[in-house]
Amino acid sequence: MSTPIDPPTPDPPTPDGPQHGGHEKRDVQVRAVAQFGLGVMLLILGSLAVIHRLVNHYNAEADQAAGPTSPLAADQTPPEPRLETTVGGAFDQYRARTEQVLTTYAWIDREQRVVRIPVARAIELLAKRGLPEPKQLTTPAKERKP
Repeated sequence: MSTPIDPPTPDPPTPDGPQHGGHEKRDVQVRAVAQFGLGVMLLILGSLAVIHRLVNHYNAEADQAAGPTSPLAADQTPPEPRLETTVGGAFDQYRARTEQVLTTYAWIDREQRVVRIPVARAIELLAKRGLPEPKQLTTPAKERKP
Protein backbone atom coordinates (compact mmCIF):
# COMPACT_ATOMS: atom_id res chain seq x y z
CA MET A 1 0.00 0.00 0.00
CA SER A 2 1.23 3.46 -0.74
CA THR A 3 1.75 6.14 1.80
CA PRO A 4 0.03 9.44 1.25
CA ILE A 5 2.23 12.39 0.44
CA ASP A 6 1.64 15.51 2.41
CA PRO A 7 1.23 18.65 0.33
CA PRO A 8 3.91 21.27 0.86
CA THR A 9 3.08 23.79 3.50
CA PRO A 10 3.00 27.40 2.37
CA ASP A 11 5.45 29.85 3.77
CA PRO A 12 4.07 31.76 6.68
CA PRO A 13 2.96 35.26 5.75
CA THR A 14 5.20 38.10 6.75
CA PRO A 15 4.31 41.75 7.21
CA ASP A 16 6.55 42.64 4.21
CA GLY A 17 4.68 40.30 1.81
CA PRO A 18 5.67 36.93 0.28
CA GLN A 19 9.23 35.76 0.74
CA HIS A 20 9.82 34.64 -2.86
CA GLY A 21 8.61 37.73 -4.74
CA GLY A 22 5.14 36.33 -5.47
CA HIS A 23 6.03 33.33 -7.68
CA GLU A 24 7.72 29.98 -7.43
CA LYS A 25 11.28 29.86 -8.67
CA ARG A 26 11.95 26.14 -8.41
CA ASP A 27 9.44 24.82 -11.04
CA VAL A 28 10.65 26.53 -14.24
CA GLN A 29 14.09 25.88 -15.64
CA VAL A 30 14.95 29.19 -17.22
CA ARG A 31 18.02 27.85 -19.01
CA ALA A 32 16.01 25.10 -20.75
CA VAL A 33 13.28 27.54 -21.88
CA ALA A 34 15.90 30.01 -23.18
CA GLN A 35 17.71 27.23 -25.08
CA PHE A 36 14.42 26.04 -26.59
CA GLY A 37 13.53 29.60 -27.70
CA LEU A 38 17.00 30.08 -29.20
CA GLY A 39 16.65 26.77 -31.05
CA VAL A 40 13.28 27.79 -32.51
CA MET A 41 14.69 31.14 -33.65
CA LEU A 42 17.67 29.43 -35.31
CA LEU A 43 15.34 26.96 -37.02
CA ILE A 44 13.20 29.80 -38.39
CA LEU A 45 16.22 31.76 -39.63
CA GLY A 46 17.69 28.64 -41.25
CA SER A 47 14.37 27.88 -42.98
CA LEU A 48 14.17 31.45 -44.31
CA ALA A 49 17.72 31.20 -45.67
CA VAL A 50 16.96 27.91 -47.46
CA ILE A 51 13.73 29.31 -48.92
CA HIS A 52 15.54 32.44 -50.13
CA ARG A 53 18.18 30.36 -51.91
CA LEU A 54 15.52 28.12 -53.51
CA VAL A 55 13.53 31.09 -54.82
CA ASN A 56 16.67 32.64 -56.33
CA HIS A 57 17.58 29.30 -57.92
CA TYR A 58 14.11 28.82 -59.42
CA ASN A 59 14.03 32.40 -60.74
CA ALA A 60 17.41 31.88 -62.45
CA GLU A 61 16.17 28.63 -64.05
CA ALA A 62 12.99 30.32 -65.25
CA ASP A 63 14.96 33.16 -66.87
CA GLN A 64 17.19 30.69 -68.71
CA ALA A 65 14.28 28.53 -69.90
CA ALA A 66 12.13 31.47 -71.06
CA GLY A 67 13.79 31.88 -74.44
CA PRO A 68 12.92 34.62 -76.93
CA THR A 69 9.52 36.26 -76.80
CA SER A 70 6.97 35.59 -79.53
CA PRO A 71 6.48 38.29 -82.19
CA LEU A 72 2.72 37.86 -81.67
CA ALA A 73 3.07 39.10 -78.09
CA ALA A 74 3.99 42.63 -79.24
CA ASP A 75 0.47 44.05 -79.69
CA GLN A 76 -1.82 43.03 -76.84
CA THR A 77 -4.54 45.67 -77.30
CA PRO A 78 -7.93 44.10 -76.56
CA PRO A 79 -10.81 44.53 -79.00
CA GLU A 80 -13.51 47.17 -78.55
CA PRO A 81 -15.25 48.02 -76.25
CA ARG A 82 -12.38 48.57 -73.83
CA LEU A 83 -12.41 49.59 -70.22
CA GLU A 84 -12.35 53.29 -69.48
CA THR A 85 -8.94 54.79 -68.85
CA THR A 86 -10.34 57.91 -67.19
CA VAL A 87 -12.81 57.56 -64.37
CA GLY A 88 -16.31 58.61 -65.44
CA GLY A 89 -15.23 60.35 -68.66
CA ALA A 90 -17.60 58.53 -71.03
CA PHE A 91 -20.42 58.57 -68.47
CA ASP A 92 -20.08 62.33 -67.98
CA GLN A 93 -20.35 62.85 -71.76
CA TYR A 94 -23.37 60.53 -71.95
CA ARG A 95 -25.02 62.33 -69.04
CA ALA A 96 -24.46 65.76 -70.66
CA ARG A 97 -25.95 64.58 -73.99
CA THR A 98 -28.95 63.07 -72.23
CA GLU A 99 -29.50 66.20 -70.16
CA GLN A 100 -29.40 68.34 -73.33
CA VAL A 101 -31.93 66.12 -75.11
CA LEU A 102 -34.32 66.16 -72.14
CA THR A 103 -34.19 69.92 -71.47
CA THR A 104 -33.96 71.70 -74.86
CA TYR A 105 -36.08 72.35 -77.93
CA ALA A 106 -34.94 70.98 -81.31
CA TRP A 107 -36.31 70.06 -84.73
CA ILE A 108 -36.81 66.36 -85.33
CA ASP A 109 -38.20 66.77 -88.88
CA ARG A 110 -38.70 70.29 -90.31
CA GLU A 111 -40.74 69.13 -93.31
CA GLN A 112 -43.26 67.29 -91.16
CA ARG A 113 -43.05 70.02 -88.49
CA VAL A 114 -42.06 67.62 -85.70
CA VAL A 115 -40.15 69.14 -82.81
CA ARG A 116 -38.63 67.89 -79.60
CA ILE A 117 -39.67 69.75 -76.45
CA PRO A 118 -38.33 69.53 -72.89
CA VAL A 119 -39.87 66.86 -70.67
CA ALA A 120 -41.12 69.37 -68.09
CA ARG A 121 -42.98 71.32 -70.81
CA ALA A 122 -44.44 68.10 -72.25
CA ILE A 123 -45.80 67.16 -68.81
CA GLU A 124 -47.39 70.62 -68.45
CA LEU A 125 -49.05 70.36 -71.89
CA LEU A 126 -50.29 66.85 -71.20
CA ALA A 127 -51.76 67.91 -67.86
CA LYS A 128 -53.52 70.90 -69.47
CA ARG A 129 -54.78 69.23 -72.68
CA GLY A 130 -55.19 65.61 -71.54
CA LEU A 131 -54.43 62.48 -73.50
CA PRO A 132 -55.57 62.33 -77.15
CA GLU A 133 -58.51 60.09 -77.99
CA PRO A 134 -57.52 56.70 -79.44
CA LYS A 135 -58.29 56.16 -83.14
CA GLN A 136 -61.22 53.87 -84.02
CA LEU A 137 -60.50 50.66 -85.86
CA THR A 138 -61.76 50.53 -89.45
CA THR A 139 -63.20 47.01 -89.09
CA PRO A 140 -65.28 45.96 -86.11
CA ALA A 141 -63.72 43.48 -83.73
CA LYS A 142 -66.29 40.77 -84.64
CA GLU A 143 -65.24 40.69 -88.31
CA ARG A 144 -61.50 40.47 -87.67
CA LYS A 145 -59.89 37.07 -87.96
CA PRO A 146 -57.49 35.92 -85.24
